[in-house]
Amino acid sequence: MSYQTIYVVDLPGTAFNEQLDPACRASDVDLRHFLEEDECWEGCLPDSSVNLIVDMTGAVTLIVHPRKYSSVLYNPQVREEVLAWEQSLKQLLPVKNILRVDEFVLQHWEDKAGEFWFRNIDGFTLLWNWLKQGETEGWTEV
Repeated sequence: MSYQTIYVVDLPGTAFNEQLDPACRASDVDLRHFLEEDECWEGCLPDSSVNLIVDMTGAVTLIVHPRKYSSVLYNPQVREEVLAWEQSLKQLLPVKNILRVDEFVLQHWEDKAGEFWFRNIDGFTLLWNWLKQGETEGWTEV
């Protein structure tokens, strides 16, 4: 079984939203709706055709990339495509702390920390420390 590639960004979802092109941003009404209904924004980064699902409801932004984690590791063409997309992400966001995580690994973290761990102000740091202490595979710094 292959799992999604999830990007964990040490940036609140509302701040992530502000980095998007104004025509693509979620409105304040949309952001409240996402939080109340536990829904996500869907769209693309500027100059990209990669359709993303982004959870903007927490202190940490979660981005679901359409490529399977295993294909990023083992398919050179996919890897190059994803690495180029990651460069676009890093240019867009004013943060240095971005992780690429296998959804399977993130599910283990959620089992330990709770489903809404990303709404904790220290969520990124707690995840990062947990990964560094025991998870040797299934994640990398971007």
